[in-house]
Amino acid sequence: MIKVGQIRLTESVKAHKRANTHKGYEEIWRIHLSTLCGDSVLRRVRTCDVQQWLDIVAASARTKVGAVLTKTSLQRAKSFFSGSFAYAISQGFMDGVNRAGSTHIPTGLRDSEETFAHSLEDIIKMILVLPEPHSTLIAVAGFTGARRGEIRGMDWPGYRNGAIYVSRCICEDGTITKVKTKASKDGIPVAPVLAAILERHWRRLGSPSSGPIFSGVRCGKPVSLNNALRIIKPILNRCGVCLEPESKHSEETGHKYERDASLPKWRGWHAFRRGVATNLHDLSVDDKTIQAVLRHSDVAVTQRCYIKSFPKQAVAAMGVLNEKAKSMFAECALQDAESAAGAANK
Repeated sequence: MIKVGQIRLTESVKAHKRANTHKGYEEIWRIHLSTLCGDSVLRRVRTCDVQQWLDIVAASARTKVGAVLTKTSLQRAKSFFSGSFAYAISQGFMDGVNRAGSTHIPTGLRDSEETFAHSLEDIIKMILVLPEPHSTLIAVAGFTGARRGEIRGMDWPGYRNGAIYVSRCICEDGTITKVKTKASKDGIPVAPVLAAILERHWRRLGSPSSGPIFSGVRCGKPVSLNNALRIIKPILNRCGVCLEPESKHSEETGHKYERDASLPKWRGWHAFRRGVATNLHDLSVDDKTIQAVLRHSDVAVTQRCYIKSFPKQAVAAMGVLNEKAKSMFAECALQDAESAAGAANK
């Protein structure tokens, strides 16, 4: 970035950050920042320059129709700058404070889209309607809450003693990285219902002792979750009239395509991870335990980003408030009626 140490910075990000983080930094630089600050000399950049760049990117996003830049996207841009300056200072390219430290995110940008969590009912419906191995793939995602790369990194030797131990993450491009945090190395408990599903899956594959739990049909390598969607999405979006995919409908079909509303909508792979947190919370499992299941290093992340329903205690509290309000309304109505009757008698 920004002339000085660009190659070494790229190598540092690749070495110390996850592949998805590196990819995100590259996209932010290429799409939003390179034309603004690509010719700047790092040690000459001031905090006001960084703020101006963020303001320009934000202003451009506000004026473009259908712009996809959100507050979260701009926060990532700020993090990119902060990381770049931190690296430059540590390597001696520049001295002083981090130039991005005192900047702020401009206002007026749209919020990120609402995230979703698959309910237990959604997960079970998907398992029942999808063919194998996609049914088992959904079961693992829905009952373990594992991340995408972790699912691809699961292998049979790692499934032992009632848990799945994931030692690696495999990105869609085949890049292999370590699991996200130290806590992520902990085993993922396997519920008996999932154990039975995995047992059938294991036997269908010929009872293997090694290799990925989910592999491609022809290559034997870890399955591509993007490719799996080619099977999953058409089935979930089938027509409610003829149960055929939308792609098989034309003027000759005899009826208009209407999505089968009895099936859940696809909300993305990460919705299963949020689903585990939300479903456990709805079953009154405490947040620290949910944190352990998801293998987060901080329970605040679990609470802030993954539990997508109101706490049952809050719902119960509102129920108490409702009952109290009803009794007070009734009491006030009775008093009004008594007052009206007394006035009439006079």
